Amino acid sequence: MLFAKILNPMAIRFYIAGLAGIILACLSFAGGGDGGIPALIKKLGSPNFKERAFATASLKSRPDALAALKQAASFGDPEIRQRASEIVTYLERKPIRDLEELFKSGKVDLAIEKSLQLVPHMYDAEIRNVYADFASTLAELHSKRGGEKLKKHWTTFFDPAFVRVDRVTENYQADRKKSYLVLAREIDLDPRRRKKTDSPANSLEHNALFISTGKITLLPGHRHLLIAGGDIKILGPSDSVTDSIIVSAANVVVNCDLGNSLIVAKGSIQCNQDVVACQLIAGTTVTTARKPERSILTEKERNPLGFIRWVESNSHK
Repeated sequence: MLFAKILNPMAIRFYIAGLAGIILACLSFAGGGDGGIPALIKKLGSPNFKERAFATASLKSRPDALAALKQAASFGDPEIRQRASEIVTYLERKPIRDLEELFKSGKVDLAIEKSLQLVPHMYDAEIRNVYADFASTLAELHSKRGGEKLKKHWTTFFDPAFVRVDRVTENYQADRKKSYLVLAREIDLDPRRRKKTDSPANSLEHNALFISTGKITLLPGHRHLLIAGGDIKILGPSDSVTDSIIVSAANVVVNCDLGNSLIVAKGSIQCNQDVVACQLIAGTTVTTARKPERSILTEKERNPLGFIRWVESNSHK
């Protein structure tokens, strides 16, 4: 008899309709579908703590709710405005949290690429802080592994001017009174290409933190922080590089004297002049033209300083 009732067409229609209603109600409460976002935002003002907490957690996982949350944060119920504003901040900072997590896990090459994908000028201060923290971590690990103490000059770059372009060359006009954070696909500062009739050379070599998804080429300088997905080449032979941190997901070539610095490369490291009080860590080989003094050389290292973890496939060489 019961089986006959279930097979009754009218009963089946009522059963399906009821089941559909339950599913739609669940989706609405969970924030599924376009209608879920307004319902969740409304629950931000609920007197029920569990409803507010559920709505907050759900909206934090919904980047597609950002526009509606910004609107809710502008007018209406004060409780909803406050909570909506907090969720907007949380969602907008997600790219920086992702960047921080990549650096904390030592995935340098992925972090470099992520930096160039961030919305220009929206996270400038945060990007500077993330790279300063990364450099500080490397400096501390360098010392723990027997390296001589590095001066943490990058912590003094409190308000650098940002340069974000595909390619930076020696013709970029920098203000000598400013410090810079340069984010680019390629950084190629080779003054040998300049003509006598060109305007005075810029001072980026001595006043910038350089991050590139591709190659970096520049003159020697002091207090470098160079991080690249491709090769890094320091020109020479005059002058020197001192108190610097250089990290490459490819190879590093230094054609000048090198002092009190840390170099980490996924590939090879080649130093063609004096090396004093440095730590050189390569995934393949370390080559020096002269015998290093008070220095630590490590070859075939896949996990530099027990921290950096290179991505196996790297297209920026």
